[in-house]
Amino acid sequence: ERLQGYLDEYHYRYNRRNNMGAIFDLTIRKMVCHKPIRLNNNDLKTAT
Repeated sequence: ERLQGYLDEYHYRYNRRNNMGAIFDLTIRKMVCHKPIRLNNNDLKTAT
């Protein structure tokens, strides 16, 4: 069971080793372009 999980993680990381810069740029672009999410005090109390 664990071996398959390790192999899956290795393949995932290996296949994406050259895309890390593009992934970072896409994440930053989405953060800048997205409308802010506001929380009120009630939301914070229920989240904890």
